[in-house]
Amino acid sequence: PSHSTQPLGGRGGDRGGTCKTTTVSKEQEAYKLAMRWHGEQMYGGKPYEFHLQAVRDALVEFGHKDEDLLCAAWLHDIIEDTDCPVRHIADSFGPNVLHLVWMVTGFGKNRKERAADMYAKMDAFADLPPKLLKCADRIANMRASKGTDLEQMYLKAWKDFYSNVACYL
Repeated sequence: PSHSTQPLGGRGGDRGGTCKTTTVSKEQEAYKLAMRWHGEQMYGGKPYEFHLQAVRDALVEFGHKDEDLLCAAWLHDIIEDTDCPVRHIADSFGPNVLHLVWMVTGFGKNRKERAADMYAKMDAFADLPPKLLKCADRIANMRASKGTDLEQMYLKAWKDFYSNVACYL
């Protein structure tokens, strides 16, 4: 899979007249699924792709290039924010990617309940990759929210985030 910070969405590259046979990577398939299900959703004033790419890039920036982890970066919000069937993720990407996505997905009526649910899962499972994924998500959120009201929300939530996720790293 590609490990550059370039988008996987087909921007740029060779647009010449020659037809090339290419193999689509598992990560590219995850990107395509995420774009199909997130559709026209926005992240702030930008297409949702911006956030998903930022999460993926944060993982790569810190040296994490595992294909399942990078797939999960593209898919990490798909259960929480879309109607994509969970079974589709498992069938398409396997149980490891589904586990990563499920671990960073919180269920509940509001942000506080969803965070508590996700933190409980992080506490119950010792595996490191979901915690890395959640940290990359938070890094992307913090970078994108710099200088906005959302930045203050993330800063206020730091104590809970640190004690439930970041302290394990």
